[in-house]
Amino acid sequence: MRKKQTTNECKQSLFKIAVAVSLAVVLVFAFQSIWIPYKLAGNADVVIRICNSNGKLIRTLHIGNQSAGVYVDKGRAARWDGKDERGDEVASGLYFYTLQADKFTATKRMLILK
Repeated sequence: MRKKQTTNECKQSLFKIAVAVSLAVVLVFAFQSIWIPYKLAGNADVVIRICNSNGKLIRTLHIGNQSAGVYVDKGRAARWDGKDERGDEVASGLYFYTLQADKFTATKRMLILK
């Protein structure tokens, strides 16, 4: 059973980003689909959580079990349609996404400009 990430957990992830700024990457997207690249050293169940700059969980993407490899091009990277859980388009602004692959977790930031 998957544990649902709470707003408080998003805020904790944002705090970790503030401490480890070297992990941060700014990505600018101006398209309907947003591609989130990642690499896996081994097979893993992949989940991506997207939070706004206030730490509110916006969307959870359950990518599923993925083989070890590089997922950086549009054919393989994770795709987010830029919408929240209700299906509404998100506004321009700063967002954070946390990739969880089994026990590994990393958080990056993205800037959406429309």
